[in-house]
Amino acid sequence: MKVNRRETSDLLEKIQAYRQSFLITDAVISEWNKVLEPYDYEDVDKKLDEYFRNGDNFGRYPDVYYLTKYLKKKSEKMQSGHNYVRCHLCGNQVDLAAYDSHFDRCSSVDYVCQMSLKTYGKKLNRAKMMEANKEDFEKYYWKFCEKLVDNVPDKQNKHFLKNSILTHSGFTPELNLNEVLKEVKQTK
Repeated sequence: MKVNRRETSDLLEKIQAYRQSFLITDAVISEWNKVLEPYDYEDVDKKLDEYFRNGDNFGRYPDVYYLTKYLKKKSEKMQSGHNYVRCHLCGNQVDLAAYDSHFDRCSSVDYVCQMSLKTYGKKLNRAKMMEANKEDFEKYYWKFCEKLVDNVPDKQNKHFLKNSILTHSGFTPELNLNEVLKEVKQTK
């Protein structure tokens, strides 16, 4: 998120905490905000922390242009494709442009690992499956699902899994939505 006036004020107060004689006025906030606005607050705050940790800067005031030097503006980050998000399944940071494919693989690997442990008591190598090429992983995944469908005790999950396999194989699913909903109501 871009730096707003409140965040600019917070950054200036942080400077004042380390350099008590640093003067903050409305004019200072406005001028710093003009320069900082196109940048991400977290990036500027991190740069400010680095400035204070550097012993060469002891007793010196940071300059607004120093804090933005080598930082990418929000618009530049969007163009460069280097926006990262954290996958809530594995916790890894993933480039936003590759997130959908990562999440598809990650959730499939997660499912295979969980079901293997739950159904067969066998722990699988998650890292190895994540590294496998797409074609090899998909073969393994669908072969695993075909084997698993015969061992799933829960009738509802068995139907869902069977329909996924049929759909993937190009066949018509056995159950339609109304039958699934009917099945769900009966299990409650």
